[in-house]
Amino acid sequence: MIAIAGTLLPLTYSVSAAEHPTDLMIFGAHLLAALGYGLSTLAMVDLGTSFGITPASRGGRCRTGVYRFLNHPMYIGYAIAEFSWLLLDITNLPIFIVSLFLQGYRAKLENRVLTRITVPSPAA
Repeated sequence: MIAIAGTLLPLTYSVSAAEHPTDLMIFGAHLLAALGYGLSTLAMVDLGTSFGITPASRGGRCRTGVYRFLNHPMYIGYAIAEFSWLLLDITNLPIFIVSLFLQGYRAKLENRVLTRITVPSPAA
């Protein structure tokens, strides 16, 4: 449910008719969105068949591509892209905060799954 909510929540962003974003704001928002979604796309490509909506160990933690530099590049990319909506309308702040919380929680759950190690019981 967390994964689905975190994925669908950004669809609720809006640009208020009362706001009149400048061309520079619109350009900046589009540039941030492109950078963020580009980072997320690179992360998905790096994951390959290990990608999934829900956290699961599908061959261990990815350490190639953008994952060499960032622990959760996909979620960071989403955050960058979603930040672009704040440039266009500050009333999107509550949605952005909830989305960041959900993505952060999702990353925490993912870390638990990926770092779960079976430790053999000590010999008697």
